[in-house]
Amino acid sequence: DGQVGLKAVFGGAVAGEVLDGQGDGALLQAVLAVVIASHQLPGDACGDFVLKEVSSILKSYASECKAFAARWGGEEFLFVIPDADISAGKNCGETIIQSVSQHKFKHNDSVFFVTMTFGVCEGQPDDIVDKIISHADARLYMGKHNGKNQVVYTD
Repeated sequence: DGQVGLKAVFGGAVAGEVLDGQGDGALLQAVLAVVIASHQLPGDACGDFVLKEVSSILKSYASECKAFAARWGGEEFLFVIPDADISAGKNCGETIIQSVSQHKFKHNDSVFFVTMTFGVCEGQPDDIVDKIISHADARLYMGKHNGKNQVVYTD
């Protein structure tokens, strides 16, 4: 999404290669996290600022984890880690949460903190992508309703 500075990698050939395992170097598995960022300050300008800051943090971790990240809509992002298992997704999510929770967000005259919640799901090459995303999304909302700022990787 150009607005937040992340390359959307899920719409074309890359989606097939990463999530379906059909491209060169087909994947054995991929871990998918649906992420939501929450902040307490009102206003669209502040929300856009938070999305850009969080995108920057996700982009740096995506590079470090050899993962792909894209805005999924609203305050949600998709984060795909090829050739990883569920514990790698959990560990990556926990590292990102720690980084975001320690980051001081400064907008205009306000300083505030942001929470993040991850829903993580492991997928295999033959899995249907929409089902993997739905499963990760359900876990995300479990975490969001149980206190936020956590990684949910089991049901």
